[in-house]
Amino acid sequence: MADLDLRHNGAEVAEFFNQLLQRTNDLSPVMRQVAGVLEDSAEQSFADERSPDGAAWADLTDYTKADREAAGYWPGQKLQRRGHLASSIVSDFDETAATVGTNVVYAAIQHFGGTTSPNSMIPNKEIPARPFLGISDHDEDEILDIVRDHLANL
Repeated sequence: MADLDLRHNGAEVAEFFNQLLQRTNDLSPVMRQVAGVLEDSAEQSFADERSPDGAAWADLTDYTKADREAAGYWPGQKLQRRGHLASSIVSDFDETAATVGTNVVYAAIQHFGGTTSPNSMIPNKEIPARPFLGISDHDEDEILDIVRDHLANL
């Protein structure tokens, strides 16, 4: 039997995945669909300017708005000066996992928040967290539907 590294707190989701694992070791078809849900959720966060849990992202500072306006990027969307971060979101899957993420270096500070480096263009600036990765209640319901459908067809 395969091991499943489920990094999600939903007991119902975990239970359904465990039921699947009792019937098959290859969850690739399920994980393909789950990866799609995760990627769609991240893309929706950028479109809505909200975290997956529905919390609105912090507004941009007046300095950032003025800087963007001077460069011709404002008005616009938060975290999308040129759209590089939003377009970098990718998903992947295999027989036991579905993942979503980005390889953009500054993604972590945008997602989690933090303080810019003393050597950055704008040193020691506080960046508020604007989470774009995660699982909403709606995503969890979609994932449960996917798993239920696969269980019913095994």
